[in-house]
Amino acid sequence: MDCVQTTIDAGADRPFRVLHLSDSHLCRADEREDARKRALAAHRAAVFDEGVSGRAEQYLREQLAYADEHGLPIVYTGDFCDFVSARNLEAMREALPVLEELPEDTAAR
Repeated sequence: MDCVQTTIDAGADRPFRVLHLSDSHLCRADEREDARKRALAAHRAAVFDEGVSGRAEQYLREQLAYADEHGLPIVYTGDFCDFVSARNLEAMREALPVLEELPEDTAAR
């Protein structure tokens, strides 16, 4: 994983550090979805993995571990999931435990 450290004057009273993550585009679907969505998941995962199966999700795991090891809060922008599916929403809750505190239907909104 490559980290780029950037200093931004955000007008805060004192310096702080966060890990900015963006655009993981998880592409999971299982038997709960129709064949069209499962095919979409396979196609889009291949695009984001760039020929290395599971690469995009491995990068996400490394990024989350880095934040945890360094005690950094995460600022997440962009698309965590590439499309809505039951498995993608479960993956979000697994990857980002703070979502466990939200009502079950919140992530689908």
